Amino acid sequence: MTPDKIHIGRRAMRALTLIHKEMTRENLLEMAAAIPGAWMGIRIAAYLLILKGWRSSQVADLFGLTRCAVVKWIRKGNEIGVQAVEDRFRPGRPSLFDEQLRKELDEVLSKSPKDFGIPRVRWDGIVLAEYLKRFHQITIHIRHAQRWIRKLGYSLRQPVYRFVQASDEGVEAFRQELKKLQLMKRGKRKRVILFEDESGFSLHPKLGRVWAKKGSQPYVYTRSQHQKRLNLFGWVAPFQGWHGMIKRPKGNTEGFLKLLHHLLARFKESLIDLWVDRAKWHRGERVERFRLACRRLRIHYLPPYHPELNFQETLWRTMRYEETTNSFFETIEHLEISVFKRSRRWKPQKIKSLCKLT
Repeated sequence: MTPDKIHIGRRAMRALTLIHKEMTRENLLEMAAAIPGAWMGIRIAAYLLILKGWRSSQVADLFGLTRCAVVKWIRKGNEIGVQAVEDRFRPGRPSLFDEQLRKELDEVLSKSPKDFGIPRVRWDGIVLAEYLKRFHQITIHIRHAQRWIRKLGYSLRQPVYRFVQASDEGVEAFRQELKKLQLMKRGKRKRVILFEDESGFSLHPKLGRVWAKKGSQPYVYTRSQHQKRLNLFGWVAPFQGWHGMIKRPKGNTEGFLKLLHHLLARFKESLIDLWVDRAKWHRGERVERFRLACRRLRIHYLPPYHPELNFQETLWRTMRYEETTNSFFETIEHLEISVFKRSRRWKPQKIKSLCKLT
């Protein structure tokens, strides 16, 4: 009788075999190495085969092991019994990144490298590796230092300007007033809270970091035209996710009054609370006459030198990041089309996620 046939009564049946191309010994052992705890099952299978009479060399050949490793399994099984199938804890080398060093680095990274005698203006993997080598005699790779920075909860963030002249005066009052406006109802009429700001986009692109092959230098084309600008007045309703902008020749009182007409037409049935900065074209006799003539428009002024409180500033930064950074535009018209097209793509949900009061 051939080994691939089994006789049952008078009928001979062929033994079942695995024929799928992925069902190979190598693939199964690779899966066992990737799945936590799978090798416990393999050790159990090895012990069962040995109890069945298999030799250690046969078991080693089946599971891709050395005969020495299987002999160690057998000896361990003889010493401690079934506990030999369990994975033992392997402590390895103690981590250098202990709790005391974690607390120290958390404080160190909040300061400038120059405070520790390192002539750099910001932290990165190179600077942290230098700090550890200088103050703790710990030598690690730059990539390892970068992982330590991430473990401490740090990530690359784009900073915003904070003016030296700025003070905390008026900031808390602004927050309280904004909360009060959100809750306030004036009769049955609707109320909308808006933030407004102006911005200019030139044909000379702002540069930003991009992925590039090592040893190569990315380029951005420009004619270095700083004079021609696209001047925009933008507004945002942060709690509804609405936004818009209009083009004007200059950022001046005439342009601001044009925007006010635009907002009154856009929100015909609503009371408008408009927050603006203290630029000179947001104030003055003409703006005051317009405000007094329109009872459903209230203009509020943000604390001085606090652009981070204006949600429209966030939209301008996002526009530059998504559309104009590293981008060459042949004419102002091409730039205008691109910016307005990007603005129309922004949905209310995105606007709300961008406009978070900090």
